[in-house]
Amino acid sequence: MHPGIAWWQAWSPSARPVVITSGRRRGKSPDARLDGRWLFILALGAAALVVVALLSALSTRPRGEASVRRGRPPDADEIAGFINLVRRPTRLLSRADIMAAFGQKAYFLLELNGEIIGLIGWQVDNLVTRADEVLILPVVTPEQGLQLLLYAMERASAELQSEAALVYVDRTLARSPVWRDSGYEATGLGRLSIRAWEEAARESFVPEAQLFFKRLRADRVMRPI
Repeated sequence: MHPGIAWWQAWSPSARPVVITSGRRRGKSPDARLDGRWLFILALGAAALVVVALLSALSTRPRGEASVRRGRPPDADEIAGFINLVRRPTRLLSRADIMAAFGQKAYFLLELNGEIIGLIGWQVDNLVTRADEVLILPVVTPEQGLQLLLYAMERASAELQSEAALVYVDRTLARSPVWRDSGYEATGLGRLSIRAWEEAARESFVPEAQLFFKRLRADRVMRPI
């Protein structure tokens, strides 16, 4: 279980035990109520310090330790926990959700000292690479994390003879200069010159996300591989 999820569960109101007392109800003095409030505030403060300490510890480690590897089915629990931590969806993802996703896409995981701090979910279909999940925690710069993830995806895409890459990212990551420096251009639906690329962009559409495009091959593959 990801440390962030474990902390959330520990301090979630639904996770606190309910104490049931029997007999005559006894009132609490103002001092007792005040002490209880202070204890609760101190507990929340301590929990926040744990999270800050975790992020600080990761961010102060050498950047050279960040690396990328392929995600595998045994990583499904960690991948689900990471996505839940970053996106905070209304319905939390489970191991089963990620296992089902593995049937359609692959994952590259960005790690720092054994902890997942970023990922990219991608697939190649009809010789077009599509990525609709790019998530990076702020323990490394977006530039460093993006460079590693994009390079891994492009290298794997080349092995599959992919002609172009289409990547959807949120508006924060879209501001990174890495896109321009890596040869990507910001685009949108209806602006791609090749019909197959346009169809791929529409099929992978992510609302409220910026689409980036990069041509991976100078020549197009005219015959099925």
